[in-house]
Amino acid sequence: MSPTAILSRPPTLMRVYVEELRALPRGRFALAGAASLAAFVAFLAVVISATSNSGLWGFGIFVHLVLPTAFAAFSATQVSGARASRFVQPLFTTPLRKSTWLAAKVLVALTLGGLYILATLPFYAVAELHVGLSEAMKDFVLIGAGLIVFGAALGTFLGVAFTGRSVAAPVSVAILFMVTSVLAGMYSGTMLAAPEGTSAAAQRLAHLSPVVLLADATDLYEAQGYLAGDPMRSLALYALEVVGFLALAFRVFLRHQGIEGWESGGARRSGILALAALLVVTPIAAADVDYKPIDESNTMPTMVAPETHGAAVAILPRGGDASKANFDFFGGTYERPLEVSVENEVDLLVALPVDADATLYNVTVRLEGRRGLAFVTEPNLTYEALSGLETVTVRNPMIGGPSWQGVVLRIPATILPADPTDLSMNIYGIEATVTYRVNDDPAPRQGHAVLPLRADSPGATLHLALAGIPIPLVVGIAALGRRARHG
Repeated sequence: MSPTAILSRPPTLMRVYVEELRALPRGRFALAGAASLAAFVAFLAVVISATSNSGLWGFGIFVHLVLPTAFAAFSATQVSGARASRFVQPLFTTPLRKSTWLAAKVLVALTLGGLYILATLPFYAVAELHVGLSEAMKDFVLIGAGLIVFGAALGTFLGVAFTGRSVAAPVSVAILFMVTSVLAGMYSGTMLAAPEGTSAAAQRLAHLSPVVLLADATDLYEAQGYLAGDPMRSLALYALEVVGFLALAFRVFLRHQGIEGWESGGARRSGILALAALLVVTPIAAADVDYKPIDESNTMPTMVAPETHGAAVAILPRGGDASKANFDFFGGTYERPLEVSVENEVDLLVALPVDADATLYNVTVRLEGRRGLAFVTEPNLTYEALSGLETVTVRNPMIGGPSWQGVVLRIPATILPADPTDLSMNIYGIEATVTYRVNDDPAPRQGHAVLPLRADSPGATLHLALAGIPIPLVVGIAALGRRARHG
């Protein structure tokens, strides 16, 4: 074979793909942007997973539902940017095949999406180490990967469909569609959480969103007590949209466009638009909205409501000052959470509405843990007589409830918050029932109280922060090095 023939041979897809990948870090702000994104994900991991009441669920929504929408905009930018910068013109005059170039762009978007998913896995590794990953968290990873694939297909189609000299139009449409998809996914979950009054038409319309299709396919809504009737149908509809948008993108770019833009007439353009619209609305018409309720209707953390009926409960560190006891909502464990899967040595203060100089007789206290809270020490106590007890002021945990003065029984206890489901905001509860007599009154009195408690995984915040340091640090150093070399 002659040297001329070798030189004129079109480059392979692998070669173009590798060159496109190598070109990405050469952008002036590419590495700095990647470092900023990695640092932002680490920030979200620490702030949402370790300090907010949405926990890992909130992290999954932001990192694997919201942020992947950017990959549709990225795909639209890299494809439409080639025409906006007139780079498309050399594709018609060089041995490089247009199909090879477009396929390489799709692969680049998918590769970056895969790297993004990999960058989030250390945070889930921390969660697995501390509390174990729920099925919902695994579903979020799968949905995030699916949204990246969908975004690459949609963005590529929009990138070739708009032939102007600006990337604003395709990027705007891509962002609008993907953000609407995320909102539709959340709306669909809300409708399932409160199914009364929800119309099948509204639930069907929500299936315009690939988020909802993927949520059905992975049974994400199982956390809200519902299973999709036909998850494989939702997965097939999702695959139809991905393959359909990619096929349309390649056909438009290879058959209907030239150096300056569209070469096909209005009839063919209308046909392509109709096919794209058909891809969008097909899931609405064909989706299965027959959700089936399951027995355990809520696997997400639920609230333990406070109760005060003739008694109140607070919790203090062992030997803590009773005057600083917090009988309000969550008993002060917002300020000092318990540690999950660890034996916590505390003092339980059971307040009773009696005078400070009263003597209590035949006192029985029964303590019970809620939502997996276990007592290592004896939870049932009896006292023949008690006097000279500490006094406290109890503020009713309900808004507007009256305050009252009383005495407290200080009960040293060791409690174990078991079976955590999240790194933070694991909601437990202590239920206390007290029976007693006051002075010479022969009639027994009874008090009942429930105290919600928060328990966090010890060291989770530090471990999340450590897991988030390597990637932004390495990429940030690379960005500074490039800046020093090239200015």
